[in-house]
Amino acid sequence: MIAVAQGRSTGSGPDLVGRARELEQLSTALEEGRNVVFMGAAYLGPVARYLGLLAMTTGESERALAHLETARSAAERMGARPTVVLTALDAAEVLARRGAAVDAQRGRALIERVAQDAAQQRMVGAQARIVELRDRFDELEGAAAARRAQLAALTRDQEVWFLEYGGRRVCLQDAKGLRHLATLLSQPDTRVAAVALAAAADDKATDPVGVPALTAGYRERAAELREELAEAQAFNDPERVALAREQLELLATELATMPAPRGAAGERARINVTRSIRAALRRIAEHDPQLGALLQSSVRTGALCSYEHDPSAPLDWDVQP
Repeated sequence: MIAVAQGRSTGSGPDLVGRARELEQLSTALEEGRNVVFMGAAYLGPVARYLGLLAMTTGESERALAHLETARSAAERMGARPTVVLTALDAAEVLARRGAAVDAQRGRALIERVAQDAAQQRMVGAQARIVELRDRFDELEGAAAARRAQLAALTRDQEVWFLEYGGRRVCLQDAKGLRHLATLLSQPDTRVAAVALAAAADDKATDPVGVPALTAGYRERAAELREELAEAQAFNDPERVALAREQLELLATELATMPAPRGAAGERARINVTRSIRAALRRIAEHDPQLGALLQSSVRTGALCSYEHDPSAPLDWDVQP
């Protein structure tokens, strides 16, 4: 059992995992907290430690952590300080192998708790494990920070927009360009007609030739939903806020299917929407140059506008207009 638990058994892969699982099932019949393992005169620690190592081999992290905690408690009661160090490092190893960002802080706490003891007892092998585990937790936390940096949000609160990216927050006064941008960011890699953006963002927009009734209806509905959203926010009604935002998103999806009109009205929409979006991007860049540069390279304007994901720096946007 010890050989398999410590990874010294012959064989690998499914064979080793299978043997480990069988041994753990047989060994759990022992009274973990009160049984210890001896080899001749050598004390090898609580049975629970080896059950934990077997569970780690089979990929059962929660079971492994429970066994190792039992072993740590037993070792502390016996005053077996080296075993306390080893079981803490074993538990940290389980967390490092699991690889979840939330486990990094927990694993780091385990190793720091016993680092001084390992040094005082001159446990060279344990000290080397501590250094290696610290490096692995640094990598986990770094990867988590990188993933967080790829999340961004654009949220409207009445007449103010909040932009969040990479742990930074920008506050901007409402403007047509930000409304256009919100529509594009909520539908990445989707082309939206400039006239549709203008109709959704401006209650006073002139109807393009060929679709006057359609865009007028969208404008009226968008205005009603924005009023509903503002009222719900004022009364702190989260259900009404969520419903109004969902309906605004559905409206934006419908607008995305509108064709780009030709003629003077279509050209006017193209010019005005392009000008508004570029002005919004300049304002963003003034407050957050990095985010401004990313958006300027990803937003396309013209008769058809879009926000295209940049494969080299993809952003996952949470948009709440």
